Amino acid sequence: MEEKTEDSFQLHVNIMKSQCMQQLGQEIHSDTGKPACPQLEEEHLSSPGTKREKVTKVCDLCTFDNLLEPAIGFCINCTDFLCKRCLVNHTRIKVTRSHVVLQGDTMPANAEPFLGLRALVKCKLHPEYDIEFICAEHSTNVCAICITDKHHKCKLDKLCAPNTGDNPKQDVVVEESILNLESQIEQFASNRERYLKRMQEDRERIIKEAQENAKLLIEKIETHTKLLEDEITQLVNKETNITESNINDAKSMYTELRRIKDLHETSHKYGSAKECVLAACHVDATSKEIARKITLLETYDDTKYLIDIIEQLPRFSNICNISLTIGEKSSSEIENASDEVVEFPECNEINEHLFNQSVRDIGIQCEYFISKCNQEVQTVDRGSLSPPTVQKDELRAVHCTMFDEATPSITKPFIERLVGEKSSYYIGNNSDAYLSRITAIQIFSDGKILLADRSNKAIKLLSSDFEVIDEYTLSGSPLDVCLVDDDIYVCCSDEKQVSRFGINVDGELFKTGGYPTRLWPVSISHFDQKVIILFLTQEDSVDNVESESVTIEIRDGSRIDRGFYIDVDDSDDEDDDLYHIVDAKRILTLETGSVLLAENDRVSCYDIDAREEEIGGREWFYRSYGKNHLHNTRGLATDTEGNVYICGQDSNNVHQVSSMNYRQNRILIADINMPLSVCVDSERDRLIVGCDEDDYIHVFEFK
Repeated sequence: MEEKTEDSFQLHVNIMKSQCMQQLGQEIHSDTGKPACPQLEEEHLSSPGTKREKVTKVCDLCTFDNLLEPAIGFCINCTDFLCKRCLVNHTRIKVTRSHVVLQGDTMPANAEPFLGLRALVKCKLHPEYDIEFICAEHSTNVCAICITDKHHKCKLDKLCAPNTGDNPKQDVVVEESILNLESQIEQFASNRERYLKRMQEDRERIIKEAQENAKLLIEKIETHTKLLEDEITQLVNKETNITESNINDAKSMYTELRRIKDLHETSHKYGSAKECVLAACHVDATSKEIARKITLLETYDDTKYLIDIIEQLPRFSNICNISLTIGEKSSSEIENASDEVVEFPECNEINEHLFNQSVRDIGIQCEYFISKCNQEVQTVDRGSLSPPTVQKDELRAVHCTMFDEATPSITKPFIERLVGEKSSYYIGNNSDAYLSRITAIQIFSDGKILLADRSNKAIKLLSSDFEVIDEYTLSGSPLDVCLVDDDIYVCCSDEKQVSRFGINVDGELFKTGGYPTRLWPVSISHFDQKVIILFLTQEDSVDNVESESVTIEIRDGSRIDRGFYIDVDDSDDEDDDLYHIVDAKRILTLETGSVLLAENDRVSCYDIDAREEEIGGREWFYRSYGKNHLHNTRGLATDTEGNVYICGQDSNNVHQVSSMNYRQNRILIADINMPLSVCVDSERDRLIVGCDEDDYIHVFEFK
């Protein structure tokens, strides 16, 4: 009887649905299988085949019988929507009679909040039980089973029931926090949408400006090309006229020569003695004149036209340079932000400035700006930028024309440039007992120059104009110096120590400290914020060409971070990468982290890692080949491009090796007497060389 009643009820529901569809003149969509009626569509989404969370305005209990009954109530205890019939049964059954059912306007739109609320009171370890206690000792919520299972050893005073008392003040705070967060999220989403729109606008504007700049560049190039065409045409036309005139002169001389030849032959065959004499004189005079003219024409040199490519174009790799700068947030963002609820996590790697800011200051707006190039692509050093003042929705652009005559031209790389004539500057003084032996040269950031004078046991400070500012007399003979921040480190040939110096406010050298060493230091170079030192095991052996055991140490002050010892008897194989290290007399650190060693008649580049116990393999080496002689290598230096400069003391020259490819090399200075040290002042485009037994330093300007 009950099944019959249910069938009758379902039939009645189906008839009502059919009538509804007929009245609306709508049918089920053939492509989606969904009814067009909004009410039926809502019921369709609630069918058993769909997820329960989407729409639950039909009876949850009837869906188990594949019935779609409209819900008129919601049980907050069972978290189920109930139809009229199920609601009646729900209130009759003793177990569910006390449940709270929401009807009418109080019935929720979906059950998700109630499901989440029920999940909060369920024990995570025993989902069938509700949470009854809070364990303060373990800071967790537990049920009755947890008390007997996991927390039976916890102290009773650490177990307490959740506080069920009302706290209106806390509720108000929570509600206000939620409202503030809602407003903050909405504001953030709105700002991000505007930001997306502005980024597209920036993109279009940048592309447009880049295209306009490219058009100007093309027009400029075309103009210069036309001028070049006119110039070469004019030169060729002039040369063509001269050459054609010479050809015509040659033809005239050839005709004249044929004429006197016929005259000479005729006089010999048919002329009288008098005619022969006169003809011979005429032929002789005429031939001499022709010879003079043709000799004069032959002295005219042919002109070969070559094109010298301007250095800007090969290095022109981009039309514009797009960089990032940090912009300030708008005032509306700051006012609507809040840091009361969200806690910013600590992180040691975060910039201290950002770390001290609150959450409202963290979401910094990024702005784009475009810096148009002149002759080559410009780069922006973010470390040198002043604090940003870019306002929101503002785009900064700096315009520079590529061929603007007012801007300086781009210079070639150092490896492609020549050096000019030598300029020499006197660096001796009356107190010097010997001619200077400049074994090391260093450049300060302000242009001042530091020299190590081995023969006079002194270090000398020069101005950027090579005038001696100050001199400090040492107890030993300095071999090498290096700069680490504001500190000057000096090693001497006859002392087992490294001395440290500084420059006071008056520009005077003064000793700030130092530390002893167990071996004889002969060369020193910076290694990050530390120093790397080359030691020899025997005193006064730096000038010997014989092999000797060496030690390389990386030091942080007096502390030895890493040491590498290479014994002279370790290897007899010349193909071994470390075979020539025992010839080392000079060390220099490259920006790549590798080190250069001057090894008598060669220079080798090795990989050194402070974390490893042994020196890495040899990366490359350079030595004499062909006419490029290199003997007794001493001074080493690099420029800002990483190119290497090598002094050959006995070969009397300075070599240059490319930073990109060591096979690209040359003798930069071919005739200089016993160079001992070299330094590149990249900012001022000059090469400084110090020599043995010479009271002058020699400066070569890069062209």
